[in-house]
Amino acid sequence: MSRFDNITPDEIHVLKENASEGNPQEHVLLAVELKQGNQLQTLTAHQDVVGKTTYHWFNLFKEQPLKEAPYDTPRPRGPANHVIGGIQYQ
Repeated sequence: MSRFDNITPDEIHVLKENASEGNPQEHVLLAVELKQGNQLQTLTAHQDVVGKTTYHWFNLFKEQPLKEAPYDTPRPRGPANHVIGGIQYQ
């Protein structure tokens, strides 16, 4: 049994009310849909994202504390490197 199985729909709705706009709300909406019995494959099509993304969102709810689950961990990003006409730009 995963952590997600122990989360009640009421807890998810409270989390939805407190989640930031954008991706965190999308993550919570995915959790609501899963608790209502929808399948990940169906939700992937409805969210218009690749399956890997919805599985990642679902895993956040299985692995993270509930208050942290809607939020992705920051990823390090370096400067963009572009090569145009043999010249590298940063």
